[in-house]
Amino acid sequence: MIVVKISGGLGNQMFQYAFGRQLQEMYHMPLVLETFRYDDVFSGKLGSRLFPIHTEQRRNLLLQRFCIPFTDHAKEANSCRMPTGAENALLLAASMVKKAWAEKVLKIPQTGPKGYAQMSRRGFYSTRDLICFYPFEKTTAKHIFASGWFQSEKYFHEIAPTIKKELRVKEVNSDAVRQLADQMMQENSVCVHIRRGDYIGHPRFDVCTEAYYHRAVDLIRARVDAPVFYVFSNSPAELDWIKEHYPFLEGAHFVKEGRDELDDLYLMYHCRHHVISNSTFSWWGSYLKLQEGMTICPERWLNEEMQQDILLDDWIRLPV
Repeated sequence: MIVVKISGGLGNQMFQYAFGRQLQEMYHMPLVLETFRYDDVFSGKLGSRLFPIHTEQRRNLLLQRFCIPFTDHAKEANSCRMPTGAENALLLAASMVKKAWAEKVLKIPQTGPKGYAQMSRRGFYSTRDLICFYPFEKTTAKHIFASGWFQSEKYFHEIAPTIKKELRVKEVNSDAVRQLADQMMQENSVCVHIRRGDYIGHPRFDVCTEAYYHRAVDLIRARVDAPVFYVFSNSPAELDWIKEHYPFLEGAHFVKEGRDELDDLYLMYHCRHHVISNSTFSWWGSYLKLQEGMTICPERWLNEEMQQDILLDDWIRLPV
């Protein structure tokens, strides 16, 4: 059995699932997505006391709305399922004990390729490094645990077509969203994702400046005939702020048709071209796109020195 810890927002959940699917292809074991962080008992008062840095109570588990072939057949090698209740709690406890043993007793570092390799050989794929790819190390463990971010396509490149198929949105919330997606497919549509909200003022993630987006939009206009810009952000209020403060986006469509993240993601991957922020959400919006087109990304993903395996080779990198 392969147990993958699911945590964080939508983009993080997608990377974690993709990594788990790659492990499943390697080991031919059932895949279980440990989702206890989203259970009511975890996000309530008790969970807040036990895990004071926990943030998932402000996030939603959304993987069930993708075309992932979930099943209840727990012993089939190609099965994928999300446990509930007591089993979820037991899987969480097992992974925490195994990780604590490796970290506290065996003194295996939780960052860097050496620690990753040592943990992997013991049946625990674990890393706290956000955007670094470390080569796969084989294990003979009967039960495999994975805990981390795995934010690089290199972790699932071998099964990329499968991932792109299974991480399509099954159903959107309105005809307006479907109609706008059809319209995007008929135009030189350009998705511009401007991440604000929790990124503003963050020492690690506040990377993309107005100048970056201005340069990206100018580049699109220079290379694309009759581009139609579609601007996405955290909320309608953030879109209103961008419309007022980014005059170079005058005439763009500020997307408010979607009712939630899945609607926005669906619309994003129907665009032909993409200007992304340093956000896993817009990363997936570009990666899943249905048409050939440019992707412009920030040359630096984080405000720190780190190996940047999250950026694809054919993306155009611009200064931030």
